[in-house]
Amino acid sequence: MAAGSSSRLRQGADLGAAPGPGGSTARADDRPTNTASSPNNGSLPFATYNMQGSDNGLRWNGEVGPLTMHHEVVALQESGNGPPPAAHQRHGVGESIRIPGPFPAGLPDHVNHTVWRYRHHTRQVYFLQADPQRDSATGRDRWRGGRVNLAVVTHTRADEVRIIENPLYNRDETRNEYRYRRALGIRIGNTVYYNVHARGADVAPLLRRIRAAARAGENWVMTGDFNLDIRNRTDRQARESLHLRPDEQLARPNRSTHQRGGERDYAITRGTPRFNADIPAGRGSDHYPVQFEPAPTPVPAAPDGPVHNFSSAFENDRTGLVLDVDNNNRVTTRLQAYNARQRFRVDTVRGHWYRFRGNSPRAASGALAAGEACPGVNPFFPMSPILMLSCESPQAQWHPEDPGERAVLHDCADRGSKTDGTGHRWQAEMYGDGTLRFRNETAHLCLVPSARETGYATIGTCSDDARQRWAIGP
Repeated sequence: MAAGSSSRLRQGADLGAAPGPGGSTARADDRPTNTASSPNNGSLPFATYNMQGSDNGLRWNGEVGPLTMHHEVVALQESGNGPPPAAHQRHGVGESIRIPGPFPAGLPDHVNHTVWRYRHHTRQVYFLQADPQRDSATGRDRWRGGRVNLAVVTHTRADEVRIIENPLYNRDETRNEYRYRRALGIRIGNTVYYNVHARGADVAPLLRRIRAAARAGENWVMTGDFNLDIRNRTDRQARESLHLRPDEQLARPNRSTHQRGGERDYAITRGTPRFNADIPAGRGSDHYPVQFEPAPTPVPAAPDGPVHNFSSAFENDRTGLVLDVDNNNRVTTRLQAYNARQRFRVDTVRGHWYRFRGNSPRAASGALAAGEACPGVNPFFPMSPILMLSCESPQAQWHPEDPGERAVLHDCADRGSKTDGTGHRWQAEMYGDGTLRFRNETAHLCLVPSARETGYATIGTCSDDARQRWAIGP
């Protein structure tokens, strides 16, 4: 495989020096660089997000745009079949940046660059077709459309675009080697940001090529969906599994980045400041966007607030029964009665956890003055029935440092316990048919109804069983 080459964007391209083995670049020097903090020492806030497709273009404005408001570089995996819809682009400013090669025959030979307008802000979008779209009848790769493509969105025009070829790619192999994807890189100042959507086995080969492509004095960031799970590993263990060198840093959120579990989205950096990583908000994809801030700046948390201004019922996908609160403030399931006991107002906590404010029968009778209750789970007694108590009652606030307490319900606004009140937070995991599975943040178990009507709801080991899937109704 060739070491690589570089080209200029202006018409009549000049060939230049290669960045290193396995890499090719296109240099944007026909226009002003326009980098706000040039030379960039790698301290720009950035983010990575596996979009799981663009949802017919809706996720660009609904999810990607907000990410770009605070992050000058946003790496996107599974970005859908193209850049933002034409209605949101500035016409006449698109271009195809040629990938000079040589590279394996049949691979796309250009990166698409467009200028996108989001809320009157100008954004640069670099899109690489990475989805082969193989025809099962002919075995040929169409390299057009599909979901599993790469994009990088920046505030300013990139100084260079770089492509790192994947050494494991082989279009003629029958064991899916044709699915190994390139890395899409853009350089701003003296820092190159590489967007990867790896398949686990190719992380180390891609990392070696990124190292080899670095020029003297350059910093680099490798971020994206690695599909290499480092959850439940210490930083040292994670570094060893990724084969990092002493001068390379790992920036990770230290929690699952996928709704089904697994810490697969993070960043490896060299030459940059140390970064804090976190997941301040959930989106519509099966992955969570991971955001990175140069230390010591923390990743800002999303504000708590209601999901919508009306109450909802939760109907079980298998039984057809809905969550209900009985006279003893225990959570059960019953036939739909369209009453207040079966209605919950949904709040988000820190952007991606859900809590449910119910209408307590005791409150209606005056026994509980607050009139609000929150279902919660004690992790020391995870199979206990789920109860409803006043959200304001201090007796209902469980603290993990006092494991003898059997209180299983919490004040929904409680910030006093070491777990930050996570016993009453639930993660909503969406299936393709729109149903949801609710995973408790403290116990890591999922909401499940009793096998019989009026039986107490509990939590159990999460599975794809229809008994753990709920539809939200009016």
